[in-house]
Amino acid sequence: MDTDDYDEVTLRSLEFVQPKGFGVIYLYTFDDGDMYVGQTTRRLSVRHKYHLKGHIRVDDKLRTHNYTLSILNVVPVEELNDAEIYYIRELNTFEDGLNNTTGGDNFSMSEETRQLISVQKKEYYKNHPEAVEEFNERIRKFWEDPARHEWFINLQNEFWANEENRNKQSEITTNYFANHPEDRKRVSEFFKVFYSDPHNIELMTKRSTDLWKDEEYRRKTLAAQQKYRDEHPEWAENHSRKLKELYRNNPELRKKMSEMQKNLWADDEYRKRMSEARKRIWDTNPSLKKRRSALTKEQMSESSMREKVSNSLKEYHKNHPEAGNVCSARLKKFYQDNPQAREKLSVNSKKNWQDPQFREKLTESRREYWSKDESKQRMSEIKKQYFEEHPEASAAHSKKMKDYYDKHPEKRLEASAKSKEVHKNNPHIRYAKSRKIRNVDTGEVFLSIADAARSCGCNYGTNINKCLKGLRHTAFGYHWEYADE
Repeated sequence: MDTDDYDEVTLRSLEFVQPKGFGVIYLYTFDDGDMYVGQTTRRLSVRHKYHLKGHIRVDDKLRTHNYTLSILNVVPVEELNDAEIYYIRELNTFEDGLNNTTGGDNFSMSEETRQLISVQKKEYYKNHPEAVEEFNERIRKFWEDPARHEWFINLQNEFWANEENRNKQSEITTNYFANHPEDRKRVSEFFKVFYSDPHNIELMTKRSTDLWKDEEYRRKTLAAQQKYRDEHPEWAENHSRKLKELYRNNPELRKKMSEMQKNLWADDEYRKRMSEARKRIWDTNPSLKKRRSALTKEQMSESSMREKVSNSLKEYHKNHPEAGNVCSARLKKFYQDNPQAREKLSVNSKKNWQDPQFREKLTESRREYWSKDESKQRMSEIKKQYFEEHPEASAAHSKKMKDYYDKHPEKRLEASAKSKEVHKNNPHIRYAKSRKIRNVDTGEVFLSIADAARSCGCNYGTNINKCLKGLRHTAFGYHWEYADE
């Protein structure tokens, strides 16, 4: 029906402007006898335009039939719902008309009507993709106003503050998606598209960040999450299994997430913020901390798990040699900045070493480690490099060992005997710091000055040492030089 075909009643209705604080109850009467009752607090002409663009039953009929728009009543806004309910009931437009509800805020809608509206909406948007884009654009413009954000957040907070609302909504959502897997998939796809838009990501990130700054919100959310986990112990295992399966089947996603986490943790500010957040969680949830500790102990009590973690760490540090230095530097800085943590670690270590079973277990582990030449060489290189870079540490270590052996002379003798045995059976260790000597006249090379002197029938290499320093020309009738010169 074109605007030129409007009758006088419709034109007068569209021109009407109600007083401030009042709303309008209006009636559409179609040429086939159908009727529709509605309410609006806007100008009726504005509400009429929305009907012409809509897709419920009355909207579709407005585009295909002749009709008359009339005003039934003008009432204060607070009485608008009651008035709409009254006229729908009196004119019977819910049972025998185009109204989908009984009117007002607290309306009832039949299941048949809900299904019909849902089918009509889906069909409409399927056949009119431009309407989807138009709708999305309206939504984007709508949320550009900060006042609307604040209004919506306050509305949500008011609704979700009611525990009965939360429980009811949770039950409804859970049951619905359990019975409609296709809708669950559709919603999932929708959010994938939604979060592919950087504007949406920025918007939701800001909102989430603002929410988590609220201490009360954070406390309630964490408490609710913990309550759910307590009531559903299988959730953690199922969630972990799904994530593992997801990343196993999507190596690109796994790589993307890994890079994202690396970039995040490379930011000192982010690391500090996460550290403070985790500390706050542990401090405010001692039961969670205790449960987490018990779970870790239980997992690490299995030799297969320990071996798996150990091998994983070894492989990582083998492929990332710089990681060891970075980790060491961070730990040093942490314990320097947190002396109470260092003291706590010291107390725990002393307590552990008082346990004979722990000592025996760790001793056996170290024996196994030091039985490998690769381990010995690696630790030797690490110590050598460290003491070269930290001469004060080398002096402190020497003093500490001297004080120890002064108090325990029997340990000095024991260590000396072991050292002699090791050097006797391992020449490469005995001469590790010695420079090789060459007899210039014979060309023979010796591992040390002492070995060169013994080849000449003497146990002292003083004269050979003077030759090497340029203080003598010969020793034992030969000329001498360092083999590496």
